[in-house]
Amino acid sequence: MPNNNMLLLISKYPELAKVKTRLAKHTSDDFAYSVFNKLFTHTVTQFSDNKSFLSKMVLAQKEKIKVFNKQFVMPSDVQVPGDLGQKLNAAIKKEIENGLEKIIIIGTDCPFLNINDIRTAFSILENKDIVIGPTQDGGYYLLGVNASSFNEAIFENIKWSSSSVYEETINNLNLNNLSYTPLRELYDIDTKDDLERFKKEEKGAQLCQQLELE
Repeated sequence: MPNNNMLLLISKYPELAKVKTRLAKHTSDDFAYSVFNKLFTHTVTQFSDNKSFLSKMVLAQKEKIKVFNKQFVMPSDVQVPGDLGQKLNAAIKKEIENGLEKIIIIGTDCPFLNINDIRTAFSILENKDIVIGPTQDGGYYLLGVNASSFNEAIFENIKWSSSSVYEETINNLNLNNLSYTPLRELYDIDTKDDLERFKKEEKGAQLCQQLELE
């Protein structure tokens, strides 16, 4: 029986001085790169070659596709130009055109996100149009759609990288009569404060040791 569930990871490939710029401001470019690279590797490895669903990386840099393919066992693609909404919309539409029925998109900044969250999200899409994982800074770490009811209007009029992304997205869902269920609230590691908080939490401290985050 074909697997019609797709998990998309959308991210930059790790490059020095081009990732985690907010973290770098209060640490260093080298440190920010190291954190990003470890989170990136952790996320890709965790969701590679899973029998419950298909997975694919959608990278920002076309020139890094071959490097990624040598490093990881996960199919890859390249992001289209434009803002985050345009990138998400294009990635989802491509998978729908490929015959996928349920598509979930995540980033690589949320270390607490695990395989059970993804399985829960796909289960929700059995009965809902949308599943969404809110972050504590007003964004979201996961968005899942049902191909049969996908409406690209969910990405319209969003102030990307702001604290209103989640609220504006929910407004779009309501305006377009799309049913949805939120997942548990998590947080991304974008700043030094995020990282310090992560280290102090029990599960975070364990992951810090595992990922060798100083």
